[in-house]
Amino acid sequence: MIYAQKQLLGAVIATIGAFVLMGIAWPIYGNIGDLKAARDQRLQTLKERSDIIDKISALRGEYLSRQSDINRVAAIIPAKKSVAEVISVIDAISLQSGVALKSLAILEDASRSRGLDIPDSVGGLSIEAEISGSYAGVVQFISKMEKSLRLVDVGDLSISRGPNSTELDAAVSAKAYFIKK
Repeated sequence: MIYAQKQLLGAVIATIGAFVLMGIAWPIYGNIGDLKAARDQRLQTLKERSDIIDKISALRGEYLSRQSDINRVAAIIPAKKSVAEVISVIDAISLQSGVALKSLAILEDASRSRGLDIPDSVGGLSIEAEISGSYAGVVQFISKMEKSLRLVDVGDLSISRGPNSTELDAAVSAKAYFIKK
């Protein structure tokens, strides 16, 4: 009988083990599909993040390769109004051209430019200058204003004979641009 009891005890232990194994392993086995889906989702997210990092690196490389162009545009259209700089540039141009700067008025221009497609992020300074000098000096003044490092758009120019027969009086309307912040 002992042998029969041993066999029965072994069968009972094996059955209990099978039930415990089925109770523990079967739910884990059932979750394998969910775990695979979660793994696939995480791999997709990782791939998207890697793509974003690659695009940022490419953008940084393009920015660095175009740094000279960016610096040139920043010099032409500065990041601030800097009325004092505009005044000093116009004064220097008048001295270089040999014309006398009689008056200068600079105001922030809220209106859009004459038919130019300028974005809202770019502001303008309206410049009104009255100068006096020879014809060659006035022409050189206008030429130097338009060729200055800062972007200046000369709009209107009116010239009249001054009190001295060799001098001309000129009124110049122009616009300088800056980037709004």
